[in-house]
Amino acid sequence: MNKTSRETMYKDIFVILISLAVIFSPLSVIAGFNPESNNSAIICDNIFKNFESVFESNICNRDTLFSQCPYLPEENWDFYTSDSYAGFLCIDDFTNVNEDICNIQWWGLSLYWSGNNWLSCNPVEMEFEIVFYESPSPGNEVYKLSNLYPTYTKTGLQYSGYDLYHFETELNSCLDMTDGWISIQSTSSSNNCWFRWSGSPNNDNNAKENGEPIGDSLAFRLTGGINYEIEIGQIDFYLDDYIIYNSSWGTASITCESIQDILFFNLAIDEIWVVENLPILPISNEFVIDFNLQVPNGENVPNLEYACKLTQEEIIEIPSNYELYLDVKTVNVLMRSGEKDENAILFPLNEIVGGPIVDSVWLEPCSIFNQPQGKSECVPAGISNNLRYIRDQYDLNLDESDINIETMKTATNWDNGCTFGWWNKLEKYMKDNNYRIGTEVYSPPFDIDEIMQVLNLGNCVEIRACGHVAALIGIIKFSDGKYQFAIVHDTNQGPLGNGGEQLQFTIFDPVTGTFSGGKWINGRQLSRFIVQYRINEGPSDPDVDGPSNGKAGENYTYTFVAVDPDDDNLYYEIDWGDGNIDPWDGPYPSNAIFTKSYNWIAGGTYIVSSRAKDNFGGFSNWSSFQVNIPRGKIHNHRFLFDIFARFPFILRIFDITL
Repeated sequence: MNKTSRETMYKDIFVILISLAVIFSPLSVIAGFNPESNNSAIICDNIFKNFESVFESNICNRDTLFSQCPYLPEENWDFYTSDSYAGFLCIDDFTNVNEDICNIQWWGLSLYWSGNNWLSCNPVEMEFEIVFYESPSPGNEVYKLSNLYPTYTKTGLQYSGYDLYHFETELNSCLDMTDGWISIQSTSSSNNCWFRWSGSPNNDNNAKENGEPIGDSLAFRLTGGINYEIEIGQIDFYLDDYIIYNSSWGTASITCESIQDILFFNLAIDEIWVVENLPILPISNEFVIDFNLQVPNGENVPNLEYACKLTQEEIIEIPSNYELYLDVKTVNVLMRSGEKDENAILFPLNEIVGGPIVDSVWLEPCSIFNQPQGKSECVPAGISNNLRYIRDQYDLNLDESDINIETMKTATNWDNGCTFGWWNKLEKYMKDNNYRIGTEVYSPPFDIDEIMQVLNLGNCVEIRACGHVAALIGIIKFSDGKYQFAIVHDTNQGPLGNGGEQLQFTIFDPVTGTFSGGKWINGRQLSRFIVQYRINEGPSDPDVDGPSNGKAGENYTYTFVAVDPDDDNLYYEIDWGDGNIDPWDGPYPSNAIFTKSYNWIAGGTYIVSSRAKDNFGGFSNWSSFQVNIPRGKIHNHRFLFDIFARFPFILRIFDITL
């Protein structure tokens, strides 16, 4: 027998032995299914109530189409191996699904069979295959997901010490099935984990393992797409010098119940992917996406056939769930230049393409403002929106009259628009009126990563594209080097404007310096970033108090206290004068006493120095305090204690007692 044949034989024998071990292992038979304990409603209610963050989707609420919850640990639970290497495939049926299936969730253990017992195993890089089959019994394959790496989360539930995991994935395209069967099987793992599917007290106990009934159901959940409403419109543009009725621009206004994580929006028109995997930041449950209607300017679009998806993950296939949108409404967009000598120009709108995310940052949603504005008021309105955010975030003593649009008109010398360089006038106004808000301007060439850091520190940013200004509230960095900006502004300015305040997303290409998407800025060059930040005052020099004389080797306690004029939390650094420095300790409230004990092992005169810093990078000066330790015979040698601690056998050899 050659080497290859022997290896094949050994592998086959190993698989057979492992399979037999699985069949007769404790987890296969322990606490077998008890039909008398089928309290499905109670179990599901308890699970979803106690572990809502795990079992309920953390994005927009989904429609639950079919659900079989896992057993609770106190129930007569069971788990079933479904792993291709082990040679086991589990399958269960579903019925009465009345909407398209877009998402699958399932529960189980991730374990490794050592040959003697089961060991806990992290399902990192565990690959799955999911197959849907026709009914009955099961029938032909309908849909297959292979090479699948789902998201997974520990539920916090344990079964004989083993952790229960919740797995979840999106389908590449939603599936229209009322009844059928589903198999879920692990196919490989970087650490040889096997998937063991949780049983369920729900439904009809039709589940099978390798085609044989197991007298149990399996825990999985089928859900529809994310719940959202969409309104589609065709835009009429009212520009500085002309009007475009029935433009080629379409607009989709989306309202979602709630957003807790980044979503991806996709839209297809006439089998053209006009919006592809555009990330939606969790800033607001209402947002607007502009797209190309695939018609020339002037052609009315009363109805529109479209396919749309809003998902938790990127999709790889163009949406195909087409439906007819009746009564496409007319949306008015009044665009007047906010800067003198700049006219509003409408550029063609191309496809909007997102992509894999490298990094992201956004402001706190609860403090974002987007005020309606009059014609050509984008500059004072954008500034006012951001100042309101800074005021609320840092609890600044600013009245409404200090930061409203009318006041910002004065600050920027607005006169039916602002002149180039208005940011310099704004900075001077802030200084002259003691706002304690600074202004910083970023000019080309831009480092967008630096602007992301500016946002991450809680500062506010306006973007300027010639003729228009909007508040920048979030940035996403893509793997291809492009960025997405989230902006808020009023797209229907003036007394006739109504409901034009919008959160929009636009793609910025650093290579060309231009935007794709977003009313006003599409096709335009990025000109400036204007940053508003709170001017931070550092804390006072710390007061240091404690014994000024002492003995070597004895502990002494010292107090440190500093006051921050902004009432920020403080950190303290202490130099004990003997070469030992305690790094930043904190945070502590402003004007709160911080205590620290120390001992000197040798006599001498020591200068204890301390300084404070706040959590916004403001530093105090050093404060000093002199401590005198008389020289003399020292019985406490720190270095000897260190040696004895590392080599305790020395104490035993020399019979030393400390």
